[in-house]
Amino acid sequence: ALRLIKYLTNLIEDYLDGKDEKTPWPIIIPICLYHNPDEKAYPFSTKTYDYFSNPALAEKLGIFTQFYLKDYNRISDAQIEQHGSISTMERLLKYSRSRDAFNELAKELERNGSVILLRRGYWQKIFIYAMNVIAKYDKNSEKNLVSLFKDKLNIEEETLLTIAQSIQRRGVKKGVQARNLAIAKKMLKKGSEINFIKEITGLSKEAIEKLQK
Repeated sequence: ALRLIKYLTNLIEDYLDGKDEKTPWPIIIPICLYHNPDEKAYPFSTKTYDYFSNPALAEKLGIFTQFYLKDYNRISDAQIEQHGSISTMERLLKYSRSRDAFNELAKELERNGSVILLRRGYWQKIFIYAMNVIAKYDKNSEKNLVSLFKDKLNIEEETLLTIAQSIQRRGVKKGVQARNLAIAKKMLKKGSEINFIKEITGLSKEAIEKLQK
């Protein structure tokens, strides 16, 4: 069932590639062709909800058929502040595309710093997210973020710099991987052989074959 869901997602993405964002999704009917040499019946459910720990609840929530929206454009800062420690991440998300993102984060760390430190690993998640959304387009913000978390949460600078450097390396690696996948996809469309694509992109044979499917 999970594999079929992945196939459906890939098919829809391929169909929408290069089209207008308002393009309706195609209707795809998943059919599993099954054969067993011992002539045994297919032993699994064909209903995706049955694979959850609580099938009735999964179906009631409408998993796979709808999503729930939390529109921060309609939620005031005062309301967010009532959400406890999670309010810091919510506020950072709300202002992530704003020029005031750094200042809003500073205010939140000042207001909610002691609570953030009580939740194990929470400040790291906030720092990583801030590095990805604030420092992504402004390299100077990296030093400012390190200083901010050092001052407001009393985190060791060496620890913060280690996390920041790890994020940078991961970002570079991810960018190279995305570029190679894009090149491989174009080469496959032009009929290039897998071994040749492997040589040019450095991707594994398995990764290229998966992309081909």
